[in-house]
Amino acid sequence: VQEGYENGSAWYGTQGMLIMGHTQGWRLYGPRNKLIEERTRGVDVGLHHQNFFDSIRGKATPNASIEVGHRAATIVHLANIAARTRGVLEFDPQTEQITNNESANALIQRTYRVHWATPKLG
Repeated sequence: VQEGYENGSAWYGTQGMLIMGHTQGWRLYGPRNKLIEERTRGVDVGLHHQNFFDSIRGKATPNASIEVGHRAATIVHLANIAARTRGVLEFDPQTEQITNNESANALIQRTYRVHWATPKLG
């Protein structure tokens, strides 16, 4: 991670880069590393955490649905699988299977140990 940013990320593009940390905010640079915009405060996740706990207790509706969370996590998992298998993946969102690479598809779900499996629904 860039100097001065713990627990953060950097994205590099052809026209600039975005550097952000969990608690330090972010900086957007354009060509020739010209600072375009910055936010010096990090993201306040306190309200997000409170909403999560309130939702578990039945006092609130989640800010994001389970479906939105699942789809967001799926994209990240697919990126990791593509990096591990070093290939382009074709993903069927209806079946949630990778259709063009069996070794990559095997990474979609692990084999659970006895007593740790998720229940079969439906």
